[in-house]
Amino acid sequence: KAAYEQSQFCKVIPRSKLLALQAALTLLFLMTCVCLGKLHQLPHATTNAQAPGQEESVTEEIARQAQLDQVEPGNTEVERGTPLAVLAHFTHQAPDHAALVIRGPQGTRRIDLTKNLDDPIFGATLPIVNQAFSYHVEYDGEQSESYQVNVFEFPTLDRADAALEYPNYTRLPSRTVEDTRRLSAVEGTQLSYRFHLNKPVQSARLVGPDDQSIDLKVHAGQPLAELPPLALTQTQSWKLELTDAAGRQNKIAPRIEVSVYANKPPVIHVSNPHGDQQVSPLEEVDYAAEIEDDFGLGRYGLTYNINGGEMQEIPLGQPAPGNTKAFARHLLALETLEVEPDQLINWFFWAEDTGPDGQPRRAYSDMFFAEIRPFEQIFRQGDPSQQQQQQQQQQQSPNQQTEELIKLQKQIINATWKLRRQPATLAKDAPVLVEGQTETLTKARVLLDKSSDEKATEHIKAVVAHMERAVNQLTEATQEAASLMPALAAEQAAYQSLLRLQAHEFQVSQQQQQQSNQQQQQSNQRAQSQLDQLDLRKQEDRYETERQARKLEEPKQREQLQVLSRLRDLAQRQQDLNEKLKELESALRAAETAKAKEEIERQLKRLREEQRQNLADLDELNQRMEKPENRAEMQPQRQQLEQTRQQMNEAAEQMQKGQLSQAISNSTRAQKDLQEMRDDLREKTSNQFAEEMRTMRRDARELSEKQKELSNKLDQTEKKNEPRKSLTGTDNQKEITKELNDQQKKLENLLEDMKNVVEKSEIAEPLLNRKLYETFREAHQDQADKSLKAAATLLEQKEDALRNNQLLRTLDEIMDKDPDKQKLIDQLRQRDFR
Repeated sequence: KAAYEQSQFCKVIPRSKLLALQAALTLLFLMTCVCLGKLHQLPHATTNAQAPGQEESVTEEIARQAQLDQVEPGNTEVERGTPLAVLAHFTHQAPDHAALVIRGPQGTRRIDLTKNLDDPIFGATLPIVNQAFSYHVEYDGEQSESYQVNVFEFPTLDRADAALEYPNYTRLPSRTVEDTRRLSAVEGTQLSYRFHLNKPVQSARLVGPDDQSIDLKVHAGQPLAELPPLALTQTQSWKLELTDAAGRQNKIAPRIEVSVYANKPPVIHVSNPHGDQQVSPLEEVDYAAEIEDDFGLGRYGLTYNINGGEMQEIPLGQPAPGNTKAFARHLLALETLEVEPDQLINWFFWAEDTGPDGQPRRAYSDMFFAEIRPFEQIFRQGDPSQQQQQQQQQQQSPNQQTEELIKLQKQIINATWKLRRQPATLAKDAPVLVEGQTETLTKARVLLDKSSDEKATEHIKAVVAHMERAVNQLTEATQEAASLMPALAAEQAAYQSLLRLQAHEFQVSQQQQQQSNQQQQQSNQRAQSQLDQLDLRKQEDRYETERQARKLEEPKQREQLQVLSRLRDLAQRQQDLNEKLKELESALRAAETAKAKEEIERQLKRLREEQRQNLADLDELNQRMEKPENRAEMQPQRQQLEQTRQQMNEAAEQMQKGQLSQAISNSTRAQKDLQEMRDDLREKTSNQFAEEMRTMRRDARELSEKQKELSNKLDQTEKKNEPRKSLTGTDNQKEITKELNDQQKKLENLLEDMKNVVEKSEIAEPLLNRKLYETFREAHQDQADKSLKAAATLLEQKEDALRNNQLLRTLDEIMDKDPDKQKLIDQLRQRDFR
């Protein structure tokens, strides 16, 4: 320091200036350090002093660093049991690795995120979300913020248990049906429902097709909604709408269907006598009827009166259970009634049951007539050559006019009785009856003016008096149904007086019966027994009658086939379900990993859903079998179906609890029951097919025999070597033409019957169906009906036109014997149609 002070430099630059310079340099150094620090913190900021190469180097370094831009879905709510996709969006470039970290009740787990295509987006999918959890994304040593996933459920119906309280008149015990959405019940039944849900709800209601709703009772904190007892009056179909506390509604509203059947009055089928009769004063008439009611029969009996007098009631039976047939029979000795010729007995059966209001209700059969004939009546076979002259005379005779009045008066009596049985249409139909009786009265007055016979005039005056009284009573009946019975008595008295006008001698010829059938129908019916003794009536062709009878059976048979089809389908589906259930039970026992067991549980859940669907279809089948027209016929099947349903329901519950062995046992029993019902019903329908096949066999034989007869006739005609011109005008040619036309019609009917059997047998008898179809197809390929038509028109096809009928040969060969019931079907199975 002393040396510095003594030096020349110190003398030139003072010490104070050196200190100032030192301080300035120190400050400059500090400022440079601060600037460099700022530059390091802001790498993107550049100064004007940076070189272009240095700026590009800094930008590339920044671009190589990945930055997380967005995580989807972030904080969210998902439905329980649904999948969830998580996506991580990056900017500039994708990181080398990214992972999804999940923290839940079962701990923490990591899932690697995968990158698709060239987009800087990483993602992963959680297949099923059943619990709430939190998650974040980790990448290149960095991590995102944490997000929360909550789980919710839409309200759904798990099970619906119904309770049915039947009316007292049905004599049926109360019933509880578990897990059902389809029911059948009679009107007046009290229905209550317990809907078991997956969670508590804020509100629940049943909504009908007309948007009318029924609010259900909900329980706070309980997954339950209840329908209070509801009286069923008509068929109902509702949708179940649920709303939870968050305002969420069920995505799919389940349907609740209740079929309500009316309590029908007893059904009465009169089996004897058949229709109106003409009887002797000493005859004993056997009256018989078959009576049935759906829920229980009360008293039943027979009622008759003579000449429109006081009704005589004869009780014949006591109460009987529902869906059982009661037989009413009574032998009425006319001799004890001291009836006289030309008197009239009106009779009908009646039966009582309990109506929907709980009061006794009476049903009636049709009213029938028994006319007392004289001990002696003369029946002569008339001369056909005098037929035309007799018809012209009869058209002008008073007897013909009397017949017309009898016919009209009988129609009025039947219409009045029908209105008495069904008085609901009284206001509408009574004026029509008044008009009809008035017109008949007018015709009777015309007949009175033309009458010249003293005795006939007295009868006609009685007819007019009774008809006038009937008109007055019917006029009063338009306001009050009680007047129908006095009107009916007056109508019957008029009818009896008309009978006294008739002559007791009839000339009947066989040809007259054929050509004037409508004119003589009334007299032929009343004298049927006498005409049978004279053997004047030609034997009718009963082919059309039997075809009509078979048509009456078709709706019943069609219903059985529909039930059989559903039983077959249910039995097969239940068998398939059992096999899958056994396989899953074995696989569950052999499963070693949690993942394998989880997959088996998912398959078991699907099987439970299939079992519940089978239950729903079984309920639909039960609804069909409980229809009034099927209740009595299918009562054994309905009882067995109820037991089968219980087994299937237990199997579904045991599958849900994991009791697979018990579930397999119940499911197998249900499968066997369905198969037994299917086989029983199949045998029943097969018996019906056997009857139809026997009928077709007989028809085919008749056609075949007629075919040979016509062939012989054609051969004989050809041997005569007569020119065709002469044949066209001969009676023989006309007869052959007519017979060929008849053959064609019968063949068409036979083919139509076969077509019906082919269509109906597809379900019950597949093998029979296939064989008959082949025969039906061959018959159409042969075009036998067209050949017959051509032969009838041209008389040129002769024998070949008839012998080319493969159908006739086939059926005749198959049905060579007369098997009974199933035996015929077995023969059809064993034999080849070719």
